[in-house]
Formats: sequence, C-alpha cells, structure tokens
Amino acid sequence: QVIQAAYRDDPTAPTLSTAWRFIFSALENDSELNQLTNRLLESIAYKNDPKPLTPDIVTGLYGDKLDVSISQLQSFYENPYEYFLKYGLRLQERQKFELSSASTGTFFHEALDRIFKEVHEQQIDLTTLSDQDIEDLVAENVQKMITNPDNYQYVILASSNRMKYLTSQLQATIQEMIRVMRDQQTATPLRPRTTEKVFGQPSGDNLKGLSFELPNNRQVNVRGRIDRIDSMTVGDKRYFGIVDYKSGNKLFDYTEAYTGISMQLLTYLDVLKHNLLELSPDDPDASLAGALYLHIINSKLKTVDIQKTGFKEALLDQHKYQGILVSDPDLVSGLEPQLEVGSAQVYPYTLKKNGEPSKKSELISEDALEAFLTHSEHLIVDAANKIFAGDINLSPTKYGSRSAMQYTKFKSIMNF
Repeated sequence: QVIQAAYRDDPTAPTLSTAWRFIFSALENDSELNQLTNRLLESIAYKNDPKPLTPDIVTGLYGDKLDVSISQLQSFYENPYEYFLKYGLRLQERQKFELSSASTGTFFHEALDRIFKEVHEQQIDLTTLSDQDIEDLVAENVQKMITNPDNYQYVILASSNRMKYLTSQLQATIQEMIRVMRDQQTATPLRPRTTEKVFGQPSGDNLKGLSFELPNNRQVNVRGRIDRIDSMTVGDKRYFGIVDYKSGNKLFDYTEAYTGISMQLLTYLDVLKHNLLELSPDDPDASLAGALYLHIINSKLKTVDIQKTGFKEALLDQHKYQGILVSDPDLVSGLEPQLEVGSAQVYPYTLKKNGEPSKKSELISEDALEAFLTHSEHLIVDAANKIFAGDINLSPTKYGSRSAMQYTKFKSIMNF
C-alpha cells in the first residue's frame, strides 16, 4: 500500500521507510529492471476499458452468421464483455471431476425426458400409477442412465459412497416430481405432448427455429431445446403451452424480459407460435396457452401447511407453475374445470366469485403477448447487430439485489 501510494504521487501517503526507498530507487534506476518494474507498478492503477472490436476480428470470431441459444443472447444483455470472453474467445475453466449444478440439471432433464417417453410409448395414464409404480419407474430409468457405458457424464455418480448417496437424493427428487405431475394431471386436462424438443437444428425431427437477416449479408439463428410442450382441447379449440424446468423457484419478470436479461420463456413461446401448424396440422386455429416454469425440488413441507390443506395439496402448492397464461376465457375455464372460485391448484391464477380472474392472476392478453413476442424478436436482432459491430462494453447489469457479476467466472479478467 505504501509503494502504491508513492507510485501515484499521493501527497497524503505515508513516507516509505529507508529500506523500501532504497529498493524502489534501485529498481527504477536499474537499466534492465526499470521497464519491468514500471510495467508491474502500472497494474496498480490499471482500469479495464475495452475498445470495440475491429471488423476483421469480429469476422474472425463469429463469421457472418450467429448460431446462438437464447441464453447466450441473455448473457450479452447482462454484460457484453462476458459474452465476448465466453462465446468470442471461448474461454472456459479447467473441468473438475465433480457434480456441478449444471450436471445436476442435465440429470433431471434426461431423467424426466426418459420417463415421459416411456409413458407415451407404453400409453400409460400417469394418473393411474401408484406411488410404488412411480418409484419403480424412476428407479429403472435412473439405473439405465448411470450404467449406460456410452454416457460418461454420470460416471462420477458411482465413484464413491458419498456420490451414491447423492444419486439417491437426485432419484428421490425425480420421484417426487413424477408424483407431483401425476397429481397435477388429476386437476387439469392439459397433458405433456413432447419433451426435450429441439428447434433450429437442420437435421432430425426438429422444430423450426427463429432466423433473422441482418445488414451486410449477415444472419442470426436462434436454436435450443424446449423442456416440455403441453396441449389440450377445450370444445373445438386446441391449445399448446411451454413448460421450462428450473432448479430454482423462478418467476416471470416483465422488466427482465423487456430489457433482454430473461428472454427464454418468450423465445420458446415464439418458436411454438411459428410451429403451431406443424404440431397441429389438423387444426389451423390452434392457439398458445402460455409459458410456465416448474420448480424441480424435493420439497420440505412444514407441519402447519400439511395440517392446513393436507399433504397432497401442500405438495402441489410447492410445485405450482409460475409464468404467464393467455387470458382466453375458454383456456382459463378449461385448465382446471373443477375450480369455481379461489386459487387454482396447479396454475398461477385465481377466480373471483363472479368467475372472472383476479388481478393477481398471471394472465396476459393475446394482443399484449403478440407485442411482447415482437419486442423479443427485436431484442434478438439488436443484440446480434451489436455483436457484429464489435460491442464488448464492460457494463454488467444490476437488477434488484442481484448483478451479472454475482456468479461470473471471469472476474479476474474483467477487473471490474
């Protein structure tokens, strides 16, 4: 600190001791070491001020076409400089032999996908399964996952007794989620149509992605994977909706969606809108139901909640969908047909005594949703244009008590 103050010519700095003054002077006056000394000391007052990339560097990094996931574009809106480090320079940490949160998320997604595919193939009605049936179904599929010789990502789960215990906890979470989904289906006719549906990839039975032409013969293509697509028919009308699995209790935030730092649900819904005819060729008037988050967690219920509503109801409340639903009267009345007044068991809406949804309901009009989807497309194009313009501003977003710097792996590079 003394050398730092002295180097900055700070008049209020404490005086260097005789010994340190001698060392400092010797280093500065040494013809071989003075350049290195000054370079090292410059780091004390260094400020990272990134300059825009030149066109040739942009082309070298990205070419003329961006094939991106929506989470990548979200990271650009959170901090353009981190996008550059992660997806331009492709920097990454050394991989560790550990069970990361990303690995846990992949485990949940694959397990739920396997189970739903088996349910569909065997034409099983989930509501008819007992708790023991579900336990057996989950155990069988989890065992196939972790013993698959072609899948190395779950090798760690059998590497020690501790990991075997953690595997049992992951399996217990999947069991609870399948039980919850079974109980949800007793309250609603909305059913899973397909899981882990890929969009924007040219090969396979995939959905069309979002593609936009940009100036200078450039292009941005949004690709990804939708966790689950649900559908139901009410009267003569068919509805399709999105379900996105989250390990955290995620809520839909209009401000975050509008500013581009939480575009996932809207993008998936936009992809669904552009693929309705393919999903429902016999019904050209099919409509969007909405997009929802489902919290993947092994719940810890409070005794008071169980006593108040019962175990099943308390569990359903812990896993209630969050997100947005279209304020279509037929849709709202058809989601939970038994509901006449009060809060829905499964979905985020409440009915008043006159049967109308309350203001607390997470509903959005069709016109407002259409405008929001159009705005989301503009955000995609705007982000792509800025990336091609070489924008690498070090400007992390702060929202509420969170910020883009909270979990970043690049703090040592950013010097923010």
